[in-house]
Amino acid sequence: MTLRPTKRVLALLAVVAIACVHILFFRRPRSPPPAQSAFPDIIHHHTPLPPPGHAHWPLLDKLLGPPLLPTKCRDLPVPDYYWSAQDAFTPAFVAIPNPQQVPVGETVCVRVVVPAKPARSSVLYTPMPDMPWDSVLLDLVGQQTNVSVPVHLQMAPDIRNTRRDSVHVYEADVVLRDADEYRARGYIEFRDAEWNPDGGLQPVAYGTEALYVPETLSVTVEDDGTSKYSLARHMELPL
Repeated sequence: MTLRPTKRVLALLAVVAIACVHILFFRRPRSPPPAQSAFPDIIHHHTPLPPPGHAHWPLLDKLLGPPLLPTKCRDLPVPDYYWSAQDAFTPAFVAIPNPQQVPVGETVCVRVVVPAKPARSSVLYTPMPDMPWDSVLLDLVGQQTNVSVPVHLQMAPDIRNTRRDSVHVYEADVVLRDADEYRARGYIEFRDAEWNPDGGLQPVAYGTEALYVPETLSVTVEDDGTSKYSLARHMELPL
């Protein structure tokens, strides 16, 4: 059958329309994939800020100053290697964990480690209840002012301190109220409770034993005027 001109025009327009729809919806170019972010770690992962003192924040470090380290004994665990000290290889020594520059009125932890001496142990000498095995006298002495601050040592809270043949570790928190550089000075009077004989025995003859203090071990106390113990605030003290 031959189509009339009008019908042929309509058929041609229908074919063109179908072709256009096919081109627009089925053959259009695909969109390129989104460009990859130049900061994938920041976008997809939370990166926490480093704490003060981190090397990546030098300006913040300068503003905040060095981070303060703990100074009280309760916040400073006794190192495990202290408990392996033997008298044949190590003298009794003084330790100040985290020695640093502190303000007036700050607390400093001071420890004394007395190595084990199994050969000297005797059941005839026993400390009184809640008393230490060793008699230790220790002061922190100001190098400029000659101020002497007593260190009231107590046994560190560790079960090993209760044994006769063990290393004994003593510690104390000391408050320093005068600006100066302080060094430890002291000695052991008696070891292994030999100052407290039982069974009618006489005490062992008195003879002191020096405590080893490393040459570099000291605490510097500075008066920045902010502490209630500062000399700059002496007028605020009650009369």
